[in-house]
Amino acid sequence: MDTEFPGVIHLPQKHHTQLTNAERYALLKANVDDLHPIQLGLTLSDSAGNLPDLGTGGAVRYIWDAYDFGYLVKILTGRRLPNYLDEFTALVRVFFGYNIFDMKHMIKFCHGLYGGLDRVAGTLQVNRVVGLSHQAGSDSLLTMQAFNRMKEVFFSEDAYEEHAGIIFGLESN
Repeated sequence: MDTEFPGVIHLPQKHHTQLTNAERYALLKANVDDLHPIQLGLTLSDSAGNLPDLGTGGAVRYIWDAYDFGYLVKILTGRRLPNYLDEFTALVRVFFGYNIFDMKHMIKFCHGLYGGLDRVAGTLQVNRVVGLSHQAGSDSLLTMQAFNRMKEVFFSEDAYEEHAGIIFGLESN
């Protein structure tokens, strides 16, 4: 999944590394509440990265950024985001379950991976197959393909599953 949005209008009062999870969520909430998404891109696949054949189910959810879930929760509820991080997390689980994987969180455990989606995909030797950077559909597909390559290179068997349900910047303390 990927969203394209106009940026941010609310900035932190201190360096982002000094923010607590609650402060990061408050910043996300303020920006998502006051802005509107431009595009939403969804890529559906099974856990092996196979695209749907109309008979598959149980899709795994891949994201690149907490803002993706913020905007999607806003779209699905038609409301401003909840006031507290635990309420937001509960809504994410209601809509998407626990089988979500945030690549920004996971690349912290992959030696040599860093940067944005295009840089990570390039390092993993995954090529964009359709569209351009910052087009939600194209970024969504690239995220899924990069995630699957990251699993192959950095995680043995199902070891990546220990990262399920963790959203970068909103992790539990």
